[in-house]
Amino acid sequence: MKHVVFHKPRLLVDILQGLFRHNIKQFLNYETNKVFVSKGKFDEVTFTKHKDMMIRYGQVSRPMLQCLWFFLHLGYNEFHTMAQLMPKLDVLYTIPQPDIPEKRTEFGPFVTIPTYNLDNNPIELEQYWPERTPLTHKEIKIEYTFPITFPEGMFERLQVRIQDFVDERLDWRDTTYCVCNENQMVLHRALDVTSYDAVLSCTIRGQEVNEMMKVLHKVHAIFASLASLSPGLIWYVNKTFSNCGKKTVMQMPIFNI
Repeated sequence: MKHVVFHKPRLLVDILQGLFRHNIKQFLNYETNKVFVSKGKFDEVTFTKHKDMMIRYGQVSRPMLQCLWFFLHLGYNEFHTMAQLMPKLDVLYTIPQPDIPEKRTEFGPFVTIPTYNLDNNPIELEQYWPERTPLTHKEIKIEYTFPITFPEGMFERLQVRIQDFVDERLDWRDTTYCVCNENQMVLHRALDVTSYDAVLSCTIRGQEVNEMMKVLHKVHAIFASLASLSPGLIWYVNKTFSNCGKKTVMQMPIFNI
């Protein structure tokens, strides 16, 4: 964003306020807020579905986003320009849309706002990520442990930035599963129950170590960029490598920290 100049900073503030309202529960009231009928063209059943997508999973459909920004009177091009700008602010990521326009009643997610994702029950993860590493795969895991404090919003911003290089993904509040080319990756945020340290982990599984390392380098570059925004932040790193189910501590430096 250091190369972007905002000629209308007030508009930028208004756009962010439209996404993060202090009275979001009151705003998302179908009976009292007529914008969902006039702007979003929702009936009550469809509105309930789109509202649930947003407040439970952080997934915002195109008509719902138009309702959130209704007071800005954005044209078609302005609307899409703003939607493309928001990922640069680490507040949301956009979702590729189908070539054929959807019916308004069938609109899927247009953007995802990780801050709104309250789903912390990744029961679907087992289907894609078995507890034990398959014997045909290798696994690299890096853990960042924060003994003092974990910056608020760091995990959500990391979730936004990885959208640039992932092919498929599933998100929960503290976990993200994604596919990057032939590799699988899981990001996870947790609290160590013994030390009460915050732990951010990135685990990658694949068959080619060089390709796995490319993904790991991208994630670490994002982490380093985000960590630099918190002067004085303290963390330490643990790296492990697993091959055919045998796990060892990685001794070689995989990048400069």
